[in-house]
Amino acid sequence: MARGKPASASRRREDRENGKRVLLCANYFLPHRDGVANYASSLARHLSKLGNDVTILTFNTDNVASDERWEGMRVVRLPCRNLLSGTYTLPKKNEEYSRLSSSLGKFDTIITNTRFFPMTWLGGRLARKTGARWIHVEHGNRFVKHQNPFVSLVAWLVDQTLGKWVFRSANITVGIAPANVAFARRMGAKKTAYIPNAIELERFKKVKTDLRERLGIAPEEKVVVFTGRLIKMKGVHDLIDAMKGVDACLLVVGDGPERPRLETQAKEAGVRAHFLGKQDEHGVIEALSIADVFVNPSYSEGMPTSVLEAAAMGLPIVATDVGGTKEILTKEELITPGDSQGLVRIIKNKLKERGRKRNLTRFTWDENAKRFEGIL
Repeated sequence: MARGKPASASRRREDRENGKRVLLCANYFLPHRDGVANYASSLARHLSKLGNDVTILTFNTDNVASDERWEGMRVVRLPCRNLLSGTYTLPKKNEEYSRLSSSLGKFDTIITNTRFFPMTWLGGRLARKTGARWIHVEHGNRFVKHQNPFVSLVAWLVDQTLGKWVFRSANITVGIAPANVAFARRMGAKKTAYIPNAIELERFKKVKTDLRERLGIAPEEKVVVFTGRLIKMKGVHDLIDAMKGVDACLLVVGDGPERPRLETQAKEAGVRAHFLGKQDEHGVIEALSIADVFVNPSYSEGMPTSVLEAAAMGLPIVATDVGGTKEILTKEELITPGDSQGLVRIIKNKLKERGRKRNLTRFTWDENAKRFEGIL
């Protein structure tokens, strides 16, 4: 046994020496929890396991350490200003910003996420300046639509300028769903690849929890769960409207600018709803562990991480047919966005089911990180 350890350590050193120096740019990163942050953390973790020297560059949206080690990797968080109730950030250039930026060094490959985020533009500009290979990962498949028409117009103008620059300048664009690849091509991407969004399957298993007791939910009461950011495009208002016709309580896991409005809607509609706010991974798993049905009523998705997590837990699922959701679910589990009455019908049917075991091997990070490493 003693002889095996040095060999293993030697192998890890050899992998690290043969690996690439990778800068992974993400507008959001842990402890912030959303689709891009989850994707970036998992991709970084697995590329590092494969022997690459990974640094994460992000914005300090949650006012935590600006320069630290996370699972053996360096995380650099630049100062920023949070706009639109925290849904968008801009760099805050000051002495700390300059100090952190100048400490990054050189990289073989720079990876960016989502074309309309400032961190993507910073990463792309650094790649062009230093000659690093630029891989852009696109999480969207349509132009941004916001409840504020002015914001929608600004987003469209950004896509027509900086967005197109990202797609046309990156060495390769990776779409996390087929619709994302098609969108990137329409926007001028010169080379594309489809590598699906993924989760770490082994982390998403049902756990024993007293969450029902803590929330005062009776043992026999059915539970419908949504997890995600509380913004208009997630369609939670449609789910609350549908729950008026469903004999079950609703668990909403997540936070965002729409939360006060949604809480008021649920109260006025007489819906038994529990808003748990922002939760870490364990909190999400606890909620999914007591769920009878998971619902994702979103109007826009790439390849929804929340649906993959619920599928890994073996839950009955209802979701809107947007983005790459149909790559995960069957036709009878899908519904048109905004169809509250249809949601009532399908949720009622799903509450009678016991769930199913799904083949999710093509959505695992062990598999997809290797595919990603092939294009570094």
